[in-house]
Amino acid sequence: MQIVDELKRKRGEVFGQIDTLRGEIATLEEQRAAFDTIIKVYDPGYLPEDTANKAFPRGAKAGIG
Repeated sequence: MQIVDELKRKRGEVFGQIDTLRGEIATLEEQRAAFDTIIKVYDPGYLPEDTANKAFPRGAKAGIG
């Protein structure tokens, strides 16, 4: 039954990765909310959904140019 044992082991690894990613997602969502709060201080008309699907390359200055 080595195949079954290996599948169970791999399943456990995947479960662990999912759990880790859920934690990372929660942290990123908190960071996003903090950014939204600060942006609203400087731009009261800012709507978070305006940039929800935009990906800006690292180092790029969004909206400038």
